[in-house]
Amino acid sequence: MKAADKSGPSRRKSPRVVGPFTARWLGAVAVPLVIHDLSTGGCLILSATKMLPSGRITLEIDLPDKSTVKVDAEPVGLRGAGFAMRFVRVPPATLMRLQRSIDQMLQRQ
Repeated sequence: MKAADKSGPSRRKSPRVVGPFTARWLGAVAVPLVIHDLSTGGCLILSATKMLPSGRITLEIDLPDKSTVKVDAEPVGLRGAGFAMRFVRVPPATLMRLQRSIDQMLQRQ
């Protein structure tokens, strides 16, 4: 995994790392997903379909240390390879675990 390309202007407040990361969209059934890049503020979900989720969803993300985090996310917009999601109301303990994992990935580069 590597840091995402930082060329060009960015509105991001948090550093992001490039995966891929496996994840699930939790609903009536768990839908498998692949996350392209991840930050404490959101992620880019790879998708062949050009449709955004209609509202807030819950994601379960597998971290490199073999643990998982659950976050609520809302759609931000379509991107070339999929769609961007912004994490909302992330509990402090979850945010800390996500930040620690991202920091470790950034240090390995």
